[in-house]
Amino acid sequence: MKLAVFGEATVSLGGQLVPRVPANFLRIIVYLLLESPNHSVSRGKLAQVFWSNTDQAHASMNLRQSLARIRKFQEQYGLNLVQGDATYVYLNLSQVRAELLSIDLLEYLEFAQLGDIESVLSLAGLYTGDLLAHNEPQNSDFDEWLDVQRVKLRDDLITTLLKMVDQPVGVSIDEKRQCARKLIEIDPYQEVGYRTLMQTESQLGLIAKVERTFRECAKKLRDDLDVDPEEETIELYQQLLPKLSPATTRALILPQPAPPLVTNGVEIQTPQSILPTIQIEQNKKAGLPRVMVLYMPHNAADPMEQLAASLVDDITIGLCRLRTLSVVAPYTSKRIVTDSPINSFEGLREQFGVNYAVDCKIVRLDGFCFLSVKLIDVATQEIVWAEKQKFDYVLPEQQYRQLSIRIILSVVSLIKKSELDRYNKLYQDPNAYYWYLIGKRDVDRSRPSEIASGAPGLQEFSHCVTGLRAGAQRHRAHDAKGMAHACAE
Repeated sequence: MKLAVFGEATVSLGGQLVPRVPANFLRIIVYLLLESPNHSVSRGKLAQVFWSNTDQAHASMNLRQSLARIRKFQEQYGLNLVQGDATYVYLNLSQVRAELLSIDLLEYLEFAQLGDIESVLSLAGLYTGDLLAHNEPQNSDFDEWLDVQRVKLRDDLITTLLKMVDQPVGVSIDEKRQCARKLIEIDPYQEVGYRTLMQTESQLGLIAKVERTFRECAKKLRDDLDVDPEEETIELYQQLLPKLSPATTRALILPQPAPPLVTNGVEIQTPQSILPTIQIEQNKKAGLPRVMVLYMPHNAADPMEQLAASLVDDITIGLCRLRTLSVVAPYTSKRIVTDSPINSFEGLREQFGVNYAVDCKIVRLDGFCFLSVKLIDVATQEIVWAEKQKFDYVLPEQQYRQLSIRIILSVVSLIKKSELDRYNKLYQDPNAYYWYLIGKRDVDRSRPSEIASGAPGLQEFSHCVTGLRAGAQRHRAHDAKGMAHACAE
C-alpha cells in the first residue's frame, strides 16, 4: 500500500486508489511525522491542534471519533499504522520497515538527510506538489501549522536544488538539467533554473534550445509579472550566442520606446526602464484595473524598515499572480518613485494607466511601530481603504505571511467592489437602451427552452437579461417622462 501526501493526497493499493479514506487519516500521519521525532503526540495536544475552534471536551470527543473511523479503515485493509493508548497517539512503522507500506513524506525526510545528488533527485521525484495540496481548511491551528510546513519543505528543496546546480564537480550535466527543470516546476520565476538549462544546452551543442529556453524565460516573466529577465540571464544569453549584438538580444524582450509625453508644453522623457509596455495596452483593452504598489524607500540599517520593504515586495508579487488585475512591476515602481519626474497621481494615471495605488509606510508612535496601508483611487485621489497594523521585526513567519495575504485580499476585494460600483452607474448611459435592444434581439433568436434548462451559465445569463430588461423599462419610463415635460413646455 502507498500513502502519498505531496500534491493530491491519496491512498493506493496495487495501483488502484482506495476509496472512502477517513478525512483525518493522512492529516494525522503528516502531523505525527513532522511534529515529533519519535512520531508520538499526546491526545490533548492533537485534539487542541485539530479542533482548536471548540472547547477541550468537544475536541477530545472529535478525536475519539476520528480515531475510531481510522481504526475501522485500517482493519479493513490490514494496517496498523496509526495507533493510540489512553495518553498518546503514535505511528507504528513496522509495516513500513517490512516494505508492506510506503509513505512518500517519510521517504522524503530520509533522503533529505543524505545530501548526495542521487538523494536530491529522489527528493525531486517525490515532491509532486505542496504538502496536502488539496487540504480543506477547517479554521484550526492545524491549518496554520500546515502552511508553515509547506513553506519550509518547499524552500528547503529549492535551496538544495540551487546548491546542486552550482556544484562545480560531482554532478553530471544531465543531473544538473534535472535539478534545473524541477526548480522551474516549483518556482517558474526562478531564473537560476533557466540559466542552468541554457549553460548545459550550450555544452551539449544544442544552440537552438538555448534560444528557446531564453525566450521561454522572458515570456514567462513578461506575461505573469510584467518584468524582464535579470541582467545575469541576458548577459549569459549574449555569451552563449555571440553572433547576436546586445541590441538584438534586448529587442527580443524589451518593448520599443514610447514617444515622450508633453504636459503644459513641457516635454517629459520617461526613463527607458520604466516605459509602459504593450501588456499595459492589452490590459486596458481587457478592462483590467491597473494597480501600483508604491515602492517604499527604506534604511537598510533599520530592521523595521527592511522588514516592511520586504513585505511590500511580497504584496506586489502576490498581486502579480492574479489574473484579475494588471500590476506595475516592483522594479518599475522603484524607478518611478526614485528616478522619474512624476510627482503626482495624475501623472501615474496618464503616463502608466494606473487606476489604484497602494501606499505603505512605517509609522512610529508611543514607542511602537505600525504599518500604515492605504488604497488610493488615482483618478479621484480618494482613499478607498486605510489600515494601521502593529508591526514588529520579531514577527513570526506565519503572522508575517498572514498579514501579507490579508492585505492582498483586502486590496483585491475593495478594488472589485469599487469597480462594480463604477459599472453599476452605467445604466445612466443614454446608449443603454440601444444595447438592451441588441441583446434582446440575440436572446430572442435562441430557444427559450435552451436557456431555461441549459447549463448554469446560460441560466445566469437569463437572469442578467431579466435585470437588463427591468433596467431598460426604467430607462424608457424616465425618457417618456422627460419627453412629456418637453411637450408640455
